[in-house]
Amino acid sequence: MGKRVRQLLSAAIAPVLTVVCTWLVADWLDVGADLEKALGATAAGVLLFIAIELIDDLPKRSSRWRRWTDPRAAYEGWWLQIHEGVDRVAVFSFLYSPEGDTYRAVGQAFDSRGELLAEWRSTRVFFSTGALSASYLWEGKTFEARPSVARKGTTSWSVQRPGSRRVLPVSGRGEVLHLNQDRTLDFRVQRLTEQRVRELLGRPLTLDALVDHELQRELAVAYLESSTTGAAGDRPT
Repeated sequence: MGKRVRQLLSAAIAPVLTVVCTWLVADWLDVGADLEKALGATAAGVLLFIAIELIDDLPKRSSRWRRWTDPRAAYEGWWLQIHEGVDRVAVFSFLYSPEGDTYRAVGQAFDSRGELLAEWRSTRVFFSTGALSASYLWEGKTFEARPSVARKGTTSWSVQRPGSRRVLPVSGRGEVLHLNQDRTLDFRVQRLTEQRVRELLGRPLTLDALVDHELQRELAVAYLESSTTGAAGDRPT
């Protein structure tokens, strides 16, 4: 999106901006037509440079701006990773990293007793054209046996887009492949919003608070308990 905006600014707005700046210079200064044109073009170039820098920088600072300009932002946020028919759910974040203009996934999986089953973090993240799907390489540990065992793998997933960038996707599907093992796990995802967190935990919390591992454990247990009563369906909140 940034590249297209820069092309638009250069092709369509730059000539108009040059004319306007030249007219303003001529109105303020009486230095002759040639110098007025040169000063006008210089001023337009400076303004255009500032505009392009802002366009490049704003998505790195504002999630709302990313949502409007970057299709990858549909994946951004906190999620539940749900494995049907298994006593297992993960809480993971998929958050933007300005360094490198990329995203990073970090997650933990628990069972209904609150036992930590696995933890992982992405090492490289990829998006398809138009960010219709996302995938990442990950490294982590499984605690299903003692001592813990290091694991590596890949995860691929996609979200169900609501058709408007004003509305964030709340659900999707994917699969986890464990390298060097004959093991692939299908899953669905459910976005964690402040409202959904309040429904599960019974108290208000900001999403930033979810970096606390104990809160992630509490959320996972609450979800698994509620799912046994049929109360944990995907909800657009």
